[in-house]
Amino acid sequence: MIKIIGAEGSDEYAAAEKVKEEFEKFLDPINCRKSDIRIVVSAKTYGEKRQDIDLVVAGFLSTRVEIPKSRTVTSQVFVKSFFLTIEVKNHRFNSIQFSGPKVFVRYKDRREDASEQAEEQKYSALEYIRKHRIEVPYILSILMLNNVPKSHLPSQRHNIIAGDFDLQDILEIIYIAQERRLSSGNKVFQAFRQDEASAYLQVVDLFCKKLELTQLDRKRIEITTKKSFDQKFARENLGKQLLVIRGAGGTGKTVTLLQLAQYVYQELNAKALILTYNLALVSDIRRLMALIGMSDDIATAKVAVSTVHSFVYKILDIAGMAPGKDNQFLHNYADLKASLLSAIGAMDKSELEPWDYIFIDEGQDWPEDERDIVFNLYGIPNVVVAEGRSQLVRSRSLCDWTTFRSLPLKYESVTYTRSLRMKHDQCKYVIKLIDALGLTDWKISPNVEIFGGRVIIAIGDLSVDQKLIDSVISSAKRDGNKEVDLFVCVPPSFVEKRSIRRLNRFNGREELFVEKFSPLGDTLRDYGYAVWDGVDEEERQSFPTNVHQLRLVQYDSCRGLEGWAVINFAIDELYDYKKENFEPTPLEKSDFLFDHDASADNFAKKWLAIPMTRAIDTLVLNVKDPSHWLVDVLIAAADGSPAVEVVRCSATQGLVV
Repeated sequence: MIKIIGAEGSDEYAAAEKVKEEFEKFLDPINCRKSDIRIVVSAKTYGEKRQDIDLVVAGFLSTRVEIPKSRTVTSQVFVKSFFLTIEVKNHRFNSIQFSGPKVFVRYKDRREDASEQAEEQKYSALEYIRKHRIEVPYILSILMLNNVPKSHLPSQRHNIIAGDFDLQDILEIIYIAQERRLSSGNKVFQAFRQDEASAYLQVVDLFCKKLELTQLDRKRIEITTKKSFDQKFARENLGKQLLVIRGAGGTGKTVTLLQLAQYVYQELNAKALILTYNLALVSDIRRLMALIGMSDDIATAKVAVSTVHSFVYKILDIAGMAPGKDNQFLHNYADLKASLLSAIGAMDKSELEPWDYIFIDEGQDWPEDERDIVFNLYGIPNVVVAEGRSQLVRSRSLCDWTTFRSLPLKYESVTYTRSLRMKHDQCKYVIKLIDALGLTDWKISPNVEIFGGRVIIAIGDLSVDQKLIDSVISSAKRDGNKEVDLFVCVPPSFVEKRSIRRLNRFNGREELFVEKFSPLGDTLRDYGYAVWDGVDEEERQSFPTNVHQLRLVQYDSCRGLEGWAVINFAIDELYDYKKENFEPTPLEKSDFLFDHDASADNFAKKWLAIPMTRAIDTLVLNVKDPSHWLVDVLIAAADGSPAVEVVRCSATQGLVV
């Protein structure tokens, strides 16, 4: 059986039909009928670097077949199973350039490395399978050039098939990739183990599944796709001057950026890039875009989202400044940015991704050199900045986007003060609590249109109180939510490290890596929950693909996120950590009246306010140490409110979930 899975009518579907036809020509009728070959068109690898694979071709043959000998195939080799990712290119021949075995394709305004794109598809598939805890098959990547004849392909060994390919060409690519391994005496190529037919079906099914929407997802999609901002304001100012959106946490700044991105994509046929420092927020936005049906592939999308670090890395690469591997890049990040700024005037910008607009999230927290890189490359009028001036995470100094080279800029701004996230009663408590903490620069007002909401003050070790954890999750599910609509926040003290074997993306080899993880994630799994552990940076590269996964992140990654219920573990340890690690600015150090302890206290309290504004309906604030001063402040702020419940944690048997 050879089956094509996917929507008809696309170039990719036509390529799938050609692949199917060549298999039918090559295999004898009995083997063709008894084998299982699936060709998935526009396969999805949700959350990976490349979320769309043009073709996935997977096969488990009933009888092994010999690869016919040729100038390339010089020994007897058989194929039993295979897993191929195929990048399909329909560029005209004069838009394609060969450099040895590598292929570059020309779009109207840029050149792309098609060979690298094909390889990225392979690694996206590999990581996607691995993260679903399924045994990973041996994956080969192929680049299909539909408008290039065989006679014009490179003479070197390569992984390219032409428009007039036959199955022999695909089999030779399999042979080339496996030649050394097979020469040891094993003459049968198998992407899947002989006894793993069930694993084969698991893998294939994985690439056919759709993301499931939750009730909260539908609401977020409705809000994101609704043009609730002032369209006249957008038309009159976008591309003409800098736009600044201001507001406290939960007032709708990030949503407005997404709405504007949708607007420029749909109404202006323009391209927009959303930049943030927060990898967990990138994952959250990418999941929302996938649910909406928007591709966020940087190479092809009209709207994409990226971390500023990834953005700067690519700019350095284009500028020929060799940023190096991830660890070298981050270690030398400040020096690399300085070098880039000094050379940016002479830089050839023709290879830059042609974004029409750059949307900046949490702009107050950007270093000025990153602001200057964006302004120099894409122009001040094409930038929209969202900023919450009381929320500093990366630095202690506010970045002023309304000045450049010490000169004031022309700009328009809008300020949001009403909470669009928290329900009324919960918001009133948070406002009282923020006031009790002495945070005078947090300006937020309750939304009178969404009454309700509750707060649970949990005192003691919440991680052992399964009954309380179960009750919060069960309550959210009774309201029509799924586990993915909730999230859990933990302080650095809840994070540990362990060594694991993982694929090195730079050399394709499996190597020993140190990963971060939270033992709380293991505890929650013991309680019966699936967990997306965003404590690990590798995990944050993707997003939850199962609605039954609880999201778990560090407090450093929670800004910009939201959940129906948010369980904040050990906020006392968060406060203590931030206060202890407070670093004053050089200007503060030079002031002889500077009070280090008072400033550290204020800094740590501002950090507490960030997770307090993440929940829509249920906010859980856990103080692990019952003697911590925060206990009295949290309880006093409740002031008898029926929306606030105080619970003493204890080791209890939870619900069966």
